[in-house]
Amino acid sequence: SDRALDGSNQQNTAETKNIWVMNADGSGLMPLTKLTAANTSVTNPVWSPDSRRLAFSWNRALDNTDAVKPISARNIWVVNVDNSYARPLTKFTAKLSIATDPEWSPDASKLVFSSNGNVWSMNADGSGAIPLTHFVPRLAAVSLNPVWSGDGAKIAFEYTGNIWVMNADGSDAKLVTRSGTVRGRLRWGPKRP
Repeated sequence: SDRALDGSNQQNTAETKNIWVMNADGSGLMPLTKLTAANTSVTNPVWSPDSRRLAFSWNRALDNTDAVKPISARNIWVVNVDNSYARPLTKFTAKLSIATDPEWSPDASKLVFSSNGNVWSMNADGSGAIPLTHFVPRLAAVSLNPVWSGDGAKIAFEYTGNIWVMNADGSDAKLVTRSGTVRGRLRWGPKRP
């Protein structure tokens, strides 16, 4: 939301978007991020399976200041839902470097994310980041929207308007659709008996 950080219905002056949480009945409204500078925003927030943390993409400076420019790097961050600790998991500094679309593994031990046209995996503490795909970078930024299967064995993602599925280690990537029109966040359905 770009509402004022005091919780009023007023828009903040920089129209900066922050992540907010609230109880299911609308009470207990609280900002988890508190950006105030223009050209900063948080995107793609996702709950951890234990509901204690949120991962998201953020173009905030790695030192937790709002000192960013429109072409600043975008990184994956995590924050505890009690707002006690926000920290970057990726630490890109090059202009126009992008890490977005985070998704927790079912056991919350890992995250997958999109970065500069490829799907990456890392441990939940940010260590061990590796690319799972090796597509040739394109001129435009590509959001691949990777998602884990319920058992954590597979990852589905969108690339060039089609759905792909691969093993969680990046092996055996297979094209599933050939329409070229798939767009948006993918989700695995529940396992059927």
